[in-house]
Amino acid sequence: MAGNQQNIRPRTAPPPFPGRQPQMGPRPYANTPRGGYQRPGVKPAGKSTTPVQTLSAKKQRKIARARKKERDYFYVMRKGICLFIFLFCLVIIAVSDVGFVPLEGLPVEVNKFTAILAKPDYTPLDQREVAAAEEDGDEESDEAVEYVPKDVYISLADLFYGAAAQLKILEAPESSLVGVTFYNDTLDKIVAKAEGSDDMLTTLAPHVFRYVPIVAVVAFNLLIISLLFALFGMFGKRIFKFGLISLVVLIACVGMLTFGLAGFGAYYVPVAEEVPDEIIDEPQESLLIPSNAEGDEVEDPDQDTETGETETDDEEEKVQSTIDFTNLMSFIKGAFPTIPATEAEATPDAPVVTAGVGFLALIGGGILIFILSIFAKKKIPYAIFDR
Repeated sequence: MAGNQQNIRPRTAPPPFPGRQPQMGPRPYANTPRGGYQRPGVKPAGKSTTPVQTLSAKKQRKIARARKKERDYFYVMRKGICLFIFLFCLVIIAVSDVGFVPLEGLPVEVNKFTAILAKPDYTPLDQREVAAAEEDGDEESDEAVEYVPKDVYISLADLFYGAAAQLKILEAPESSLVGVTFYNDTLDKIVAKAEGSDDMLTTLAPHVFRYVPIVAVVAFNLLIISLLFALFGMFGKRIFKFGLISLVVLIACVGMLTFGLAGFGAYYVPVAEEVPDEIIDEPQESLLIPSNAEGDEVEDPDQDTETGETETDDEEEKVQSTIDFTNLMSFIKGAFPTIPATEAEATPDAPVVTAGVGFLALIGGGILIFILSIFAKKKIPYAIFDR
C-alpha cells in the first residue's frame, strides 16, 4: 500500500484543466532540465557546445581573392566577327579538302585557286601563237586553236598523299599521280642538298617536307569545330572559345610557309651578278696592290709573305640555304606570274616552283582567324541593368 501511494498525486495538486483526465502517475519529464524534453543528439537552442573557430590568415587571403574574382560583367558573342570567322573557316576547309573529293572534269580555275604549289609556264606570248598555229593543221576549219598553258598545280591532297606514301601510311590514288610525282622529285632534290650540308635549315628541310602536309591537313580540318562554333555564336546565346584551335591553325600556317620555301629552294639557283664592262676595262691597281694615302705600298695582312698567296676565310663564303626567308616575296609573287611577250623579255631567274593561290588563302585565312578570335567576345557590365 505504501508503494502504491508513492505514484498517487498528493491531494494538494492543482485541479486539472477542464476536460483533461487527471494524471495518476509521476510527471514524465520531472528529471529533465527546464525547457522540456531534450531529444538525444540535439543540442539545446541558444547553447553552442563547440568553440568558435577562427580562420587562418591564409584562408582569409584566399577568401578575399575569391571575392575579388567575382565578376560584375558578362560576355556576349560578336555576331559580325562570328560571321567573318565562319566565312574564313569555310574557305580554308574548301581549299584544303577539295582535292580529296573524287571529282573528274573540274575546270582549270578550280585547280588554280586551290593549288598550294605551282609550276608556271613561262612560254612567251609570241611562241604561244606559233605553237597554236602549228597545232592548227586543219586548214578548212575556221576555228582557231588556242594555246593550252602547261602550268602544273599541286593541291594539298596531292602533297598529303605524297607524304603518306613516303611514310608508307597509304597509297596515292590515280587522280593524284601527277602531284605525287612532283612531290617525290622535289623531295629528292631537297634530300640531295641536305647531304653533307652544315646549314641547319638545309638539314631541316627534308623533315619539314615529309611531315608538314599531314599535320596541316589535320589542323585545317579542326576548323570544322570553329565553323560550328561561329555558326552557333551568330544565332545562339552560348559563349564559345576559338583560342586553342586558332593557335593550332596558326602554327600549321607557319609550317606551311616553311614547307613552301623548302619547295621553292629545291629548284632555286641564284643568278650570279654580272660585273659592268667599265670596271673590267679599267685597270684597278689600287685594288691589286694596297697603298696608303702617300702612294707607298702597304703589306696586305691576308697575304702570306713567303708564298705570296692571299688567305681566304671559308666561313665568309655565303651558303645558299634551302629554306631561305629572303626569298619569301619572290615565292609569293609567283602566284601571279608575268608572262613575257618575247623571249628577250624573259627573266632568267624566274622561279620554277611558286606559291599557289590556295596557299595564300590558307596562310591569310589562318592568320585572320587567329586575330578575330581574340575579339570574338564582348564584355558587358551588369551595371547597364541599373539604369
